[in-house]
Amino acid sequence: MARTLRMWTLVEGCDVIRNIQEAVKPYGYHAALGGGVLNNGCSDKDLDIYFLELDVDSGSNPHNLLAFLQDHFEVEGESITRADYPDSRYAFKWKFILSNDKRIDVFIS
Repeated sequence: MARTLRMWTLVEGCDVIRNIQEAVKPYGYHAALGGGVLNNGCSDKDLDIYFLELDVDSGSNPHNLLAFLQDHFEVEGESITRADYPDSRYAFKWKFILSNDKRIDVFIS
């Protein structure tokens, strides 16, 4: 049976970013909203969050950030395939389906 994903709104997206922003700094990253939620104010598909390194000496480690996100969202998630985002330059692309059936895609530089 196919999942029915619920819509993300700009308010919800901003809440997620605000909730994790300070927590990801020790991992050397800054969280930024992107995709349809930012561009259109909502998305029927997912919430896109981009993680950018704070600076070259931040000690960033995408594996540690990913482990934090898995704990934070309380789901392991899975790697996003090239078919989902064929032109993405991000080394780490991961999707999480939350307990409320909402999807979050993360892109880690």
